[in-house]
Amino acid sequence: MAGMVTLYVLGPLRHGLPDISTQRANEPHVVEYHLVMIAYIGTALVGLLWIGTRYGRHAARGSLRTGLWFIAAGAGLMLVVMANRLLFLLLTAADRTPPWGDAGPTGILWYFSGPAVTLVNAGLTIPRWGPRLARWHRRYHLHLQLRPLWIRMYRACHDIALIPPRPAVVEALLPYRVTFHLHRRVVEIRDALIGPLRHYLDPAVLAYSQRLAGSGPTTEAACIAVALRAHDRRQPVGDHEPAVLWSQAADLDSEAEWLASISRSVVRSPVVTTALAHTEAGATVSPCSNQLFPS
Repeated sequence: MAGMVTLYVLGPLRHGLPDISTQRANEPHVVEYHLVMIAYIGTALVGLLWIGTRYGRHAARGSLRTGLWFIAAGAGLMLVVMANRLLFLLLTAADRTPPWGDAGPTGILWYFSGPAVTLVNAGLTIPRWGPRLARWHRRYHLHLQLRPLWIRMYRACHDIALIPPRPAVVEALLPYRVTFHLHRRVVEIRDALIGPLRHYLDPAVLAYSQRLAGSGPTTEAACIAVALRAHDRRQPVGDHEPAVLWSQAADLDSEAEWLASISRSVVRSPVVTTALAHTEAGATVSPCSNQLFPS
């Protein structure tokens, strides 16, 4: 600042220049004024570029790493602007008219400065808002992935839902209060499992599915799919103790991820299809009983 103020007083202010743009590089002390500014800003940009590229390679994946690379990219763009300004300044001082402009529609400053400032600011602030955005994005998609399972349970018992289902397109286009809606959907699915569907969860189906797919969401998905069909036919387990479906999830996200895996399996898993086929094959013999799924 001391150098720029001194050079401005000695040159542009003393000679009454209306501005101090690079086009006036032939005027006294204008070149020196811009060189001080370019050197100072360039040094800062080189530091940002070095920090971003050096530590961006080693930081763990996530908002910090993304932010460092954003800073490096923004600094790189601004260094191109500074290099262009230096070249434009030197050519103008040598009485050569550059074929491009330093600023305005014909200069790269017009197109590079906005993206550069945006990248640097985003990189500096993303450790603050990045995790929140990632959490919102994850919960938004979990909410949508739970829809197939939730819809099936809602059709079996409307009382589990506080709010009737909206069309899938409307639900996808209104991503507000995601945490509330995800929490409600998880609770309503669990309410259905311990409420209207409890006496239709056949332990024989669960054991059979475990032999096919082992322990996991696919096994529970098969048990739930058979229970939903048995509920439609009003064929409870009977004298058998109903199966208990539970997870070791400790928070909303892990519980939603577990139920989302079940929801995907209900729609796509061949184990679910096999379990339903076995139910149909033995329905006339002993519906939802151990006789359907012999060990």
